[in-house]
Amino acid sequence: LRTFYPVEDPAWIAIPRFLGWLGDAGPGVFIFASGLGLAYSLGTLPHLDARWIVDFYARRLSKLFPAYWFAHLLVATTAIVLPVALVNLGSLESLLSLAGLRLTPGTFFHVNPSWWFIWTIVQLYLLFPLLVIVQQRIGAGRLFLLSVVLTIAARGIGIAFVEDLYFWMTGRFGLTRLAEFTLGMWAAKWLIEHGGSLPAGLSSARRVLPLGTIAYLAGLSFSIFLPTTVISNLAVTAGLSLLFLAAWHGLRSISPR
Repeated sequence: LRTFYPVEDPAWIAIPRFLGWLGDAGPGVFIFASGLGLAYSLGTLPHLDARWIVDFYARRLSKLFPAYWFAHLLVATTAIVLPVALVNLGSLESLLSLAGLRLTPGTFFHVNPSWWFIWTIVQLYLLFPLLVIVQQRIGAGRLFLLSVVLTIAARGIGIAFVEDLYFWMTGRFGLTRLAEFTLGMWAAKWLIEHGGSLPAGLSSARRVLPLGTIAYLAGLSFSIFLPTTVISNLAVTAGLSLLFLAAWHGLRSISPR
């Protein structure tokens, strides 16, 4: 419970801290959206050859790393001007961070804690061509179910054997977040097959809001107990994505433009 709610603090401190901790759920939406966006961009592409795979990796790296490297340079430059701890871009941790290899406790939160996401998404990008090939053979739904099994296994291994469990579950090992990514791929497959139209049950805020709320609260409940954390991130991500969709429907109803 201490990892879910700061029980040692008085309520006037604990409640704002708890609300802040809920921000940890946000990156899951980006993982889902990445799987959806990448798969949707493929359309009905029937064959992925070696050249496409190389081009895919080149495009991903060219879009991800220049801004990421610039952020390192900006932080290091700012640290020289402002009275804060200097960021040594020549240190081993910084060099690993620049390469996107934020996979150790010392590098996972290096420079900026939120940058842990880079290493996780790089792993999922590397897997994406393989996931597409598997999806073409067994279907998007079965790929998602297989990913759920792999995700549960990866998170269960972490619970049983990994000391730095928070880093592992958050995304140091990409398979712990795989199901959220392939859920997006499955959603993209649906949209492609139905001409971009949402399922009837997701076509309005009134319909989406209860589903999103139930999934999100279920995910938060799963976060309280260690055994159920094997599925908590998936439920939270699905619920929060639906809540964002409900908000989008609400905004469009107010201002269609």
